[in-house]
Amino acid sequence: MLLSSSVMENDHAEWVANTAYTVGTYVIRPTTHRIYSCTGDVNGDVPPETDTQNWNDEGPTNRWAMFDTKLNTVTEQAESLTVQIQPGLIDSLAFLGAECQTIHVEMVAEGEIVYEATYNMIDPNANVGDWGGYFYEPVEQITYDLDAGSLVDLTLNNTATYSEGVLNVTLSAPGETVKLGMLVVGLGYDVGKTQNDPDLGIENFTLHTVDEWGNPTDRHAPAAKNWRGDVEIETDRFDAVFYELYRTKDDYSVWIPTSLHGSMIIYGRCEWRMKRKNSTTTMITMEIEGTT
Repeated sequence: MLLSSSVMENDHAEWVANTAYTVGTYVIRPTTHRIYSCTGDVNGDVPPETDTQNWNDEGPTNRWAMFDTKLNTVTEQAESLTVQIQPGLIDSLAFLGAECQTIHVEMVAEGEIVYEATYNMIDPNANVGDWGGYFYEPVEQITYDLDAGSLVDLTLNNTATYSEGVLNVTLSAPGETVKLGMLVVGLGYDVGKTQNDPDLGIENFTLHTVDEWGNPTDRHAPAAKNWRGDVEIETDRFDAVFYELYRTKDDYSVWIPTSLHGSMIIYGRCEWRMKRKNSTTTMITMEIEGTT
């Protein structure tokens, strides 16, 4: 539940019933947190989300873009973005498509701060290849997906207390624009140990066409990441892991094959096959298909 946000929901004027709207007019609906564009002159009391003949859904409002299920819809605000949510029982959160300098996370339960941490999104060594580079090359801002860490200590003792906690999150970038594709909170599950040599790639949805004279035209679109690799588990956990993965087969989740590479963090769905090698070791071949 979103309790508050520093981002105002004022992208456009709110839709008002029995008001004349012309083609090309944009409105918002606070009840759906969506933006609509008028596609036909209209004056009535049917709201845009219902009147699909005269209105087109253009996506979420800026405030709510970070809470939908699409990475290519982005919440952005100058210098700082703060949200306060009551997520229920959680032990993990992830920031996807984050562009900022720092992320501050704070969990408050029964009036006390039970978790607090600040994550630095600036990598001072990203462009440095030698001593000269250390002094003269620009500092690079990390803009790929960031796993903000596991808040495991929130559920170690009294989960009932923390299930009513309030999560305060602030992304900061003084002098710049803060952007966030998605904030995901929930309960984490440790599947097993990722093996060496996984594959990471993308599916590019940009449309490339060439006319009869050989002139190329690109209609740019987002790309989705995909990952394939093997995960080792103890055979004693065979059934438990199978049913946990089966339970989430239709859900979009944040998958973290390794903490070594932020680029391998994927929001999507997974297919898998399990092979019982012996009484102690089982191998799972996993294919994670990301979304845009």
